[in-house]
Amino acid sequence: MIHFVCRVVGWFAIKLHTTYRLSSFFCIVSEFIQTRMSSAKQSKEKDPADIVNQNAIHIETIKKENRSQKVYTLFSINPYKRLHILTDKPMAGNKTHDKVQEDPAFLRAIHRACLEPTKKYTHPQTESQEIGWISRPLIVSDRSDRRLNWSRQNSEITKYMDAAWRLKEQTQNLG
Repeated sequence: MIHFVCRVVGWFAIKLHTTYRLSSFFCIVSEFIQTRMSSAKQSKEKDPADIVNQNAIHIETIKKENRSQKVYTLFSINPYKRLHILTDKPMAGNKTHDKVQEDPAFLRAIHRACLEPTKKYTHPQTESQEIGWISRPLIVSDRSDRRLNWSRQNSEITKYMDAAWRLKEQTQNLG
């Protein structure tokens, strides 16, 4: 590649010494590209396709892929991940399913996967869990104490305006 670049630079230097115009430079470049392309086309003649060699190459690539490929024949359901339940078709009829005895360890693992993190673990596992790990209130709140609990109260004015807004909305929806 470096040899090719040196040849190109030398060729351009010879051509540029004879001409000083920029437009002639572009003509020289296009002439060079055309000569290189024509010589490349003449040197490349297509050989007829050798099917035996292509088949041998194909077989070799398949063997290499099979050597590096690991086929997993064993499949098991991850008990710590929730599953999507697929229901039967509604018009298929009522088929009675036989009760199958499940492995109790598998059932425990499935039920444990559905629990909240506070029931699964003794301590928070992530930073996000630390924020809401203790979810019960620190102080027992008394709902009858009026100092901290302000329930919604209506006066005569708010009741009147509520009725006026309802009447206005009804007339706008009808009209």
